[in-house]
Amino acid sequence: MASLLSSVGLLLLGVGLLNTFLAVQAAAMGWTPLVIGLVMSAYFVGYGVGTYATAYLIRRTGHIRAFAVFAALASCTVMGHALTDTAWAWALLRVFTGASLVGLYAVTESWLAAEARGNERGGFFAAYMVVNLLALAAGQFLMLLDTDQTFVRFAVITLLINLSLIPVAMTRLNQPTPPLKPRLRIGHMVHAAPSAAVGSGLSGLVMGAFWGLMPAQAQLGGASALGIAVVMSTAIVGGAAGQWPLGRWSDGRDRRGVLRWVALSAMVVGLAMATLGQWWATSLYPLMFVYGALAFSAYPIAIAHLADRLLPEDLLEGASVMLLLHGAGAAFGPTLAGLWMQALGPTALFVFFAVSWALMALLLHLRLRVERRQEPVGEAATFVPMLRTSPAALEALYEDAAANGETPPEPAPSSATAP
Repeated sequence: MASLLSSVGLLLLGVGLLNTFLAVQAAAMGWTPLVIGLVMSAYFVGYGVGTYATAYLIRRTGHIRAFAVFAALASCTVMGHALTDTAWAWALLRVFTGASLVGLYAVTESWLAAEARGNERGGFFAAYMVVNLLALAAGQFLMLLDTDQTFVRFAVITLLINLSLIPVAMTRLNQPTPPLKPRLRIGHMVHAAPSAAVGSGLSGLVMGAFWGLMPAQAQLGGASALGIAVVMSTAIVGGAAGQWPLGRWSDGRDRRGVLRWVALSAMVVGLAMATLGQWWATSLYPLMFVYGALAFSAYPIAIAHLADRLLPEDLLEGASVMLLLHGAGAAFGPTLAGLWMQALGPTALFVFFAVSWALMALLLHLRLRVERRQEPVGEAATFVPMLRTSPAALEALYEDAAANGETPPEPAPSSATAP
């Protein structure tokens, strides 16, 4: 699987730089936090549209040609940012960027899921997660490129996206069967697992604001390029480190209670960042590590709760609905957080985090108050950590757990990927 993993590494190295650099550059151009939030929200609009257009293109052209189409589109949109400094044009480019990147993720993740067999799945997806982590974290430090020309950074991102096409184009792997398109009964799935819906939507709200505005917040707060890179990479590493212990702790328990605890803890850390960050900037580093460990764990725990509540044949549909809710939350997050920052200052982003997590904890608490513990529909699912989730990855990871003697549900074939 070296060819696919190489493509993923190159792609995410460029994406890691792109997401951070755009927010920093927008702040440097003097855009208000609200405008930055609106522009960054456009990415998740494109991501949602692209999620459901991707399966059609893969069925029509195959995985390799689809990857080439999405890579070409992503390269054009990245360079488009270097040719204009108007907010409406950047927002439009962000829509196309989101659509193209979700296509690239879908091709690689569905291909990886199809190639991994039996006991190989755990090793393959562990390697995939390591590549995700290292590439996203390393991409932050490309902000340190010694250049005053913004075009150079856009060119580097474009080069990395184009280079990611080479390993896929040259692979000798057989292309897998094109994915199926699942039906989406949103109301039915929300009724089956309302706490999973709350966790998915509100975690998307917070994570959309994090990816879209955290670099801009650091820039407005006077952080250097190195400081921005360290803050972002620290949160990413914390997110990877915290998922396994928190997820395993949720196994065998009512995950709604665990998710409520995660939300309350993230609320406290958010308030601490809002308070301490005003006087002692370096305090953000350890706090950001803890915050990443909590925030990145919420969505996987919500998906594990969903798997507890659904029959095996419904898991793909349910995961796709949760993905839709997560993406909808992520689309609104940067805009709402930008309003807060414009009214209250840069540290209001942390307050927005805290309030959002408090709302999640409140809704989960009310749900637990009015409803007795529900036992799983079938066998209880097993938590699987996710740096960036998709139904394709979910299917393969849960099948690997089943192959190792555990008892998660076995979902149907997949078709989509998540932000």
